[in-house]
Amino acid sequence: MDEFDLSLIHGRVAAGVAWLEDRDPDWFMKEDVERLNIEIQCDCVLGQWDDSGDYDRALKNHDLSPAEAVRLGFLGPVWPRQTGPAGYWDALQAEWVRVIRAKQAARMAKTAPDGV
Repeated sequence: MDEFDLSLIHGRVAAGVAWLEDRDPDWFMKEDVERLNIEIQCDCVLGQWDDSGDYDRALKNHDLSPAEAVRLGFLGPVWPRQTGPAGYWDALQAEWVRVIRAKQAARMAKTAPDGV
């Protein structure tokens, strides 16, 4: 996989969002986008969401295989990132940040008092 299509990343993140929402409708409120780092186990989407605080434990806790994690956008298709397509990991990170920020902003707007 030397090149990638952004629609692949959008689809994978959308699948990951659906998976998370099936398990925890408020999952995005556990995410700190300033800390989010797809490559660091405790700072990735699953690591921040799962009570264990660790990507590998989150996989075990939720019976996810590494292949499923890739399909759900929680992990890039190859590790380490240097062996993957240029820009894939950065684009994956950016899409998660975009989605999480949008969900958090929508929640804040929904819960803010009128006129604030």
